Amino acid sequence: MQIYDDKIGTPCICNEDDIGEQFTGCLPDNTRTLMYFWKPPAVCLNGTLPPPVTGIPCDLTCNEGAYLSLDTMKCEPCNTGHYSAGGGEKWTDWNHFPGQFSTHCVRGGAGGTCNQWQFYEEYIDSGDNSQWHYLESVLDLKVHIVRSGLVRFEYAVSAEPGFDGLWFVVDDLGVMFQSNRNFTSYTRFLTPGFHQLSWKYYKDYSVTRGFDRAFIRMIEVVGTTYAKTACEECKPGYYMNATGSSECEPCPAGTFSGDVASTSCTRCDSDEYSFEGASSCIKSRPCNDTSDYSFYETDCVNNRNQKIYTWILPAACDTARSTLPPNEDQTCTIQPCKSGQIPDPNNPNNCIYCPPGSAPSGTTCATCQIGYAGSPRVAYFDEWRDELPQTAGNFTSGCSGNCMVDGWRLGQWFIDSGVGHGSGAFPWLRWTGEVVEHATLTFNYSLSCKSGDVLQFWVNSQITEEFECQGVCPSPFQTYTYRFNLDAINKGTTVTWVLLKTTAAAPDHDCDRVLISDINFIGVHEGEAGSIQCMACNSGTYSDQGGAHFCQPCHPGTANPNKNSPSTICYPCTDNTFADGHGQVNCIPCGDSTTASSDGTHCVFNCSNLVIAPESGRSYNLAPLGNWNISYTTSGVNDTLIEFQIIGNVCGWSSSCVNSFGNPLDSYVCLADRLNQQNNALQDFGKVVHMTETTDIVGLNFHYTSFGNCTTNFPCL
Repeated sequence: MQIYDDKIGTPCICNEDDIGEQFTGCLPDNTRTLMYFWKPPAVCLNGTLPPPVTGIPCDLTCNEGAYLSLDTMKCEPCNTGHYSAGGGEKWTDWNHFPGQFSTHCVRGGAGGTCNQWQFYEEYIDSGDNSQWHYLESVLDLKVHIVRSGLVRFEYAVSAEPGFDGLWFVVDDLGVMFQSNRNFTSYTRFLTPGFHQLSWKYYKDYSVTRGFDRAFIRMIEVVGTTYAKTACEECKPGYYMNATGSSECEPCPAGTFSGDVASTSCTRCDSDEYSFEGASSCIKSRPCNDTSDYSFYETDCVNNRNQKIYTWILPAACDTARSTLPPNEDQTCTIQPCKSGQIPDPNNPNNCIYCPPGSAPSGTTCATCQIGYAGSPRVAYFDEWRDELPQTAGNFTSGCSGNCMVDGWRLGQWFIDSGVGHGSGAFPWLRWTGEVVEHATLTFNYSLSCKSGDVLQFWVNSQITEEFECQGVCPSPFQTYTYRFNLDAINKGTTVTWVLLKTTAAAPDHDCDRVLISDINFIGVHEGEAGSIQCMACNSGTYSDQGGAHFCQPCHPGTANPNKNSPSTICYPCTDNTFADGHGQVNCIPCGDSTTASSDGTHCVFNCSNLVIAPESGRSYNLAPLGNWNISYTTSGVNDTLIEFQIIGNVCGWSSSCVNSFGNPLDSYVCLADRLNQQNNALQDFGKVVHMTETTDIVGLNFHYTSFGNCTTNFPCL
């Protein structure tokens, strides 16, 4: 809707974009009337509203992908090149904030100003508030839902994990989304009536991470009306080749559509490129930067080899119009093997790992004896040629946003984030595998990128380190070492490198990328890797056969306290003790008035008997504490209500709570999050129960076996 003529500064002539429509309620004759109105602020001139349309059946509603034909009084599918959100609205163009939205920002504590939500054509974000803390940047939308509907939006968050993030609140009930680099869709169903929808980027009292903001590129609300009387055209850069669609598809990278209502995309010429959703193509540059090519070296024979130049793939330039540097003859020496490797008998230029269950002994491999295992196992990733390694764990790569290439590029002896990415691109590299206790990871990195860009290093879902680009190019390689924590033992682990591009593609492509080389793991669990030595199994582990790949953790109900000698067995728990997990060094004494189970994996109350308190010798009947729960509600951000539930069963382990994988959590007591009907255990109050006593109250202290030596008092009246 254009309000004023740009040339003369006066109101424009009204057109159909200035006209809104609204259905009445159901009339006594079981029909509705479609009314027309001027959209606010209604300052256009010389317009005439269409007459009302009467006699529309009350039970006639059109869903997504369809519109109400006023000629046939039926729902008809949208044509190709068009889409419909059904009885609702969908916002994907953010040249301004539509009139239905409002935004503000509030700082807590000492108060003061902060930046509210901003629009950037293809997306909106919560504003740059990296210099402040303890604030909320809020985007509000008030809607009237006339029939059962929903709200759906696509969001991304770059923030301090666990503390800052995006709250989405419907009326007074909210859910928080924390760091998620890729755009993700979220849907919430809405009941008929008036609702306030709020997107709140919340920052706590300290620490700024990543982009420090939330991004939204699409918001859709269905149920604000009974039907649409026309379908929307696909905008340039998008297309739809099927009828009855609820949305248009973006043109893939390397293609474009320059018109509205496109049914297909046109491929760019061979010397052009485009980002996803492009309305035109961009001329490719020739490959003339050192960031466009790399090299590898042939085998060293008689102290001579060749340096072979090759394009870094996938190429971000026009290789057809470019020439590689000539290959070079050079002097060479055979490099020594790394720890855990021996020379390949068939080719002294290569190094190989010893078979699992063995370790290097000079230039050969020796099998590990009983009570020992090949450990720690090492995996070296120092060649990046034809494809990503899939040996000890799996490497994957990709990119979201304005990406020049779809993922990191193979540079023979390094891997890089690619060049030519636009602002808002997130090229990522991920390793997925298993590591063991005391595992470490080292890698070399070069930040040859513009100031403002950031390389994030993630382990599982947590940001472990951030490396800020300084605009020094080329940047020398530096080494970073990470030591895995205990939670990573023998579990699926992900390690992710992601470049957060805040700047446009640099004209100097040698200052537009991050390089990583020599990714080395010490302590991988499986896969193509080698052992540094045969190590004695002790302290919670054992090995009962020769040639063991790794030391087995003691099974629940057993433990091994030996610290120095090689162990071939673990010892069963006795004398009213238990071991509830794998790899226990010592068995744990059961609590007061509890008895170890027959398999030694937990302790139990016998609620059919009276329980004797240790302080007074009084008897207590704890049978009423079998299968109970307490619900309570607490206030979250800005008085958002969050419901919790404490679930317990003193007479036996409660299986009402589940862990993050959806499996029952064996515990006497746990705290569950009831938001959105999820029953995930937020806290496990453990498996060891001790009794305390005051005048008329006996308290049960539940030991946090998974959270260290702390207890919580749970009074029993």
